[in-house]
Amino acid sequence: MLYTYGLEGKGTSYPGPVLMIKPGETLELEFDNNISIAGLTGKQAQMASMVENNSYGLNGGAMAGGMDSTNFHMHGGHVEPGGFGDNVVSRYTTGQDWTTIIDIPEDHGVGSYWYHPIFTRL
Repeated sequence: MLYTYGLEGKGTSYPGPVLMIKPGETLELEFDNNISIAGLTGKQAQMASMVENNSYGLNGGAMAGGMDSTNFHMHGGHVEPGGFGDNVVSRYTTGQDWTTIIDIPEDHGVGSYWYHPIFTRL
C-alpha cells in the first residue's frame, strides 16, 4: 500500500514535494488526513487503529496508531520536538486536519534533510 501527497484537482506525487527552507524561517504545513481503509467508515477506521478523532492529535505512547493515522517528521532537523511541530508521537487519524509549525533555528545547518510520517511505539 502506498499513500501519496497531493492537492485536490492537482494529482498526487511520490515522493512528496521538495521543501526549501532557510535557517531562521518557519515551516507551516496544513494537513487534511483523507486516508481510508476499504470497507470501513471513518469512525470504524479510527476504532480499528485505536485512535479516536481528536483535533489535538493523540500521544502514541499508549501503543495507538495504525494504517489510517499519520504525522510529520523532519528527519535530522534540529528543531523543537513537541506540540504541533516535529512531534513524532502525535497521531492524526482519518478525518482530521491540522497545521504543523516548525521554527528553523537561525544557526541550523544547511543541507538536504528529508521528511516523512513516523510511527514510533513508545
